[in-house]
Amino acid sequence: MTETEYVLSHFEEKFHQFLGKRIVLHGSRQYAEAIIDRFHLIFHFAGIMSRDPLESPLFHSLPVLREEDIPLLEIDMIILTERVKHAEKVYRAIWESCERNGILLYNMYGLDELETHRDLQDSRLLDLKEWKQLCAPYQIVAFEVMDTFFRVDQYSGELIQREEFRVLALWLLEQGIDLKFSLRKSAPEEMQRKALHESLPLPDLETRLIRRQGEDLSFRFLREDHPAKKILYIGNGLVNECILPRCYGIDTYWFQTRSYVPLMPVGSRDERIPFDTDQAEKIRERIDQSSVISFDVFDTLLLRKTLFPRDVFALTEYRGKRLGCPVEGFAAVREAAERELGGGNLYAIYDRIRTVCAWDEELTRKMCSLELEVEYSVIVPRTEVTALLDYAVRQGKTVVLTSDMYLPEPLFRDLLREKDISGFDRLFVSCDCGKGKMDGLFDELRRMHKGGEKILHIGDDPEADGRACERYGIDSLIIPSVLTLAVSQGWRSAILSARTLTERCLVGMALTELFRDPFQNPNLSERASEERLKRFAIGAVAPLAIGHMSWMLAKLKETPCDGVLFLARDGCLPMKIYQALDFYQELPPATYYYANRRSSFLCCADDDRYIPMIAGFGNHFELSPPEILSTLYSLPEDRIEQQNKGESAAEYIRRHWGAVSEVAKKARQGYHAYTERLGLKDGGRYAVVDFIARGTTQMYMERFLPFTLFGLYFGSETPDERLCRDIDHYLTGRENETLLKNFIELESAFISPEPSVDHISPGGEVVFSEEIRDRDEIDGALQVHEFVLRFSKEFFSLFYETGEVIRSQVPAEMFAADGCHWVQSSAYDDWAKRKTATKNWQNSRRTETADTFEKNKTAAEKGNEA
Repeated sequence: MTETEYVLSHFEEKFHQFLGKRIVLHGSRQYAEAIIDRFHLIFHFAGIMSRDPLESPLFHSLPVLREEDIPLLEIDMIILTERVKHAEKVYRAIWESCERNGILLYNMYGLDELETHRDLQDSRLLDLKEWKQLCAPYQIVAFEVMDTFFRVDQYSGELIQREEFRVLALWLLEQGIDLKFSLRKSAPEEMQRKALHESLPLPDLETRLIRRQGEDLSFRFLREDHPAKKILYIGNGLVNECILPRCYGIDTYWFQTRSYVPLMPVGSRDERIPFDTDQAEKIRERIDQSSVISFDVFDTLLLRKTLFPRDVFALTEYRGKRLGCPVEGFAAVREAAERELGGGNLYAIYDRIRTVCAWDEELTRKMCSLELEVEYSVIVPRTEVTALLDYAVRQGKTVVLTSDMYLPEPLFRDLLREKDISGFDRLFVSCDCGKGKMDGLFDELRRMHKGGEKILHIGDDPEADGRACERYGIDSLIIPSVLTLAVSQGWRSAILSARTLTERCLVGMALTELFRDPFQNPNLSERASEERLKRFAIGAVAPLAIGHMSWMLAKLKETPCDGVLFLARDGCLPMKIYQALDFYQELPPATYYYANRRSSFLCCADDDRYIPMIAGFGNHFELSPPEILSTLYSLPEDRIEQQNKGESAAEYIRRHWGAVSEVAKKARQGYHAYTERLGLKDGGRYAVVDFIARGTTQMYMERFLPFTLFGLYFGSETPDERLCRDIDHYLTGRENETLLKNFIELESAFISPEPSVDHISPGGEVVFSEEIRDRDEIDGALQVHEFVLRFSKEFFSLFYETGEVIRSQVPAEMFAADGCHWVQSSAYDDWAKRKTATKNWQNSRRTETADTFEKNKTAAEKGNEA
């Protein structure tokens, strides 16, 4: 039996209760055709919708409808006549409209899509007791092997046992509950079978395996083989593991290993991290009690902005290649040379490299100098700890620096002097002494002070700075490194997500800023708002902006264009970063382009294809038809007539078509004048940069502007529903869902300090809407811009290599690492705010232009300075 035959055989039974209801079918493939042909005399099919373009106004004698018509249609039910994975895309596009308008939404297998998704969204991680309670009522429990019964190591690809599921499986067997395991087609079967056998050496394992057959057949066969049994399937994938089995009467539980819900607001953490506000003072007391104070240097007094020390070698290789040096593989050779010499100094290490790589003296000297240059450029003092060194010096203590390091003392002293580390009495360096901390370097310190003075060593490594001191009777005090603090405060996944050198440097540079201070309160909700704002800027906004910029630069290299249009207002921060890339000489010119959904729609207002959509917007935002004309179509009050009794919103709008056409004509005239003033050329090709969008503004712009556009957006909540053909998104895939679900939080940081654009006047001047934010919110956004711009400039100058793209997973993990951020109280949806803003607008008739805004802003800033 084919799948079409299976659907037909069950259709009447599944939908019998809806006989007489007005039903719209969504989908135009073979399933819809077969359902219409078989059941059009039994069920009341009112129309057809389709994601595939349908040229004819009829499909098998049914009228072709549009999704934006849903609020206007008097229908009872929509049935998704697509296979489940395609139906899910349609569901995401229309579920809110269906729920808002009381329309039932089912798939062709008879599954209530709204109820199913509500149920699955309630899934959470369970403890073992809860798993047992969930599984107890079933005769068969099936596990997805990959990502559920086992987790997949992201680097090795190996399957790692989830111990709670192994224990649960053994308990299920004891209870007489049948176990099944679903193998993934995309992974080697032998690997999955081997992992299962090692976890549960069952003699009948083969009979328990479910081999996936196409999209649907394996679950259908599972149900048909066990028609009377109650079956539970536990899987990680929303569609193929949790919705699909339900189509065949199999219960499912969505095992989500990560949460994709909006992040916790400030102050909502379950537990407060213990924190001693007097840490620095207690260390000073320990210094007071000792005569000799020794400090470790790297990760204690000095920090590298890279994630790992070895990244300095990779950076040196990158820069050597940029200079045209034949140094392929240098980083690995450099690391091996240091390891083989076991404590040699920098010059000995480079003698070794010269021999291994057959370099001449000039190249050896050049690369050695280049490494020092790189090292100096990425090192910063850890000021909160250097303050303790300065305190010890002021107290008259003998201060010593003790370091495992390959820089000989003269070079080391030069580095310390440049980084303002001074006042110490001695410097013990492992490469000069011929021994490291673990094998005798502290003995040099001990022998230097034979008078019985009490020695305190301060460092970051529990082994090299802690236990090694104990062997020589030296007191020690451990101050956690940046990396240790970051891991302890939830940044492990973000650190592991960084795979390339550029990605590691992005994470490393952020951690250096965020965790430099070892005495800072780890409870973010207890920090001052400015500190949270800075953390949000550096830990969340800057990585995303930099990642998108790296991706955008690669795209612009692939696709030449005449310029880049950064759309107001979300393009404000990206354009600032773009303009700061003065090192990159071949960039297309940038233009900050004043266009949003409202202002660009006005240019297309006389296209009657948009009437149902605008009527739907009005209904969604509770605008009456007259308010739709004043708010969305910008008609003056004296041109708005009264609505007739029984007249639909669409009919009412069409009755005002003459006035609407005048508005559209003036709007287009204004944009053409504005665009000409900017110097954009007819027939040109321009990139469009926007934040989280499907391309609504670009779609309108393409209808009235005389050039070609292609979008380079950050992302879209519904990436499969682009409104323009030529749009690309940086944020794609499941790993970005946390970012996309919290985009309003991010948008409030990317946005311009200007109000939203209302329209462009016929003379080409930008006219703003009423400002809906308060001054604190605008100032907060500007502060974020300052932090992000400074961070971005430094990153691109230090670490960016042309063509390197930072994978979106990295900023996504960095965003998710902190549980609370700086958040503005208002959202910035031009349509959603239009009703309130328009009333203010009509009261004040404010017509501030871009020029006057800048003048007022400058005057205000001067007043603040005064």
